[in-house]
Amino acid sequence: MIISLPYHGEIKLLTGKIPNFTTIQQNIVDAIDKSNDVQNNKTNLKCKMTDWRVHKFDKNFMDMSEHVKKHVEDYQLQNHKSTHQITVTEFWGAHYEQDGEALEHSHYPALWSGVVYIKCQKPSNPTVFPQCNYEHLAEEGTYIIFPGWLRHYVKAGSKSRHICAFNMRALNIV
Repeated sequence: MIISLPYHGEIKLLTGKIPNFTTIQQNIVDAIDKSNDVQNNKTNLKCKMTDWRVHKFDKNFMDMSEHVKKHVEDYQLQNHKSTHQITVTEFWGAHYEQDGEALEHSHYPALWSGVVYIKCQKPSNPTVFPQCNYEHLAEEGTYIIFPGWLRHYVKAGSKSRHICAFNMRALNIV
């Protein structure tokens, strides 16, 4: 049985900046560009994608994943008094070109998901969260973290857009 209840409240989105971004930006772009298109357009992202776990073998991706993980752990401690550790389960790079898009989707069952905006030539379409009527602009060196169940998409038409995306779980798995 499923019980449906109305919900009125707020959805928390966490935002921030990647430290030392200007020193690693080109290395990340190069790593994404040199990668094979591992997913071959079989996911909701209709663009070139790296391996799902690039943070396990590339230091720059590893450092970014540790930064966003710490942001979530700090948020949980401060706002929920939770010391539960978070695990970054996936962290990948993607490169959208003019016809690239992200179909509307969520990252459920991830607890938290997010996007790091690496290199976004203008025009660069925003990440759209239709359930919240919110559009988040792509600004290089910044990131947004959102609940994994929150649906989002990016329309085609961005000139060239390099991003990293990630999922986190409240499990001690690797």
